Amino acid sequence: MTIFWPEDLDKICPVCGSKVKFAYKSNPRNVITLEGVIIENVHYYKCSNPDCELHQNGFNPSPTISYSQRRYGVDVLRYIA
Repeated sequence: MTIFWPEDLDKICPVCGSKVKFAYKSNPRNVITLEGVIIENVHYYKCSNPDCELHQNGFNPSPTISYSQRRYGVDVLRYIA
């Protein structure tokens, strides 16, 4: 599963309103969900404005299926909590 920029959002920085551009993609990782293992790969973007705080940090506004560096999906964590 590759997580791109959401199609329904313009590629505009949420902080300063400048255009965003593709920066890099994450290394694929296995996320264990209640329905099986999913390989998650996230595309990150950066603001094109060098004065913006999001110019140096990659981000993606799309939700992911896991928290940070966890190996388990949100559904598994909710199930055991």
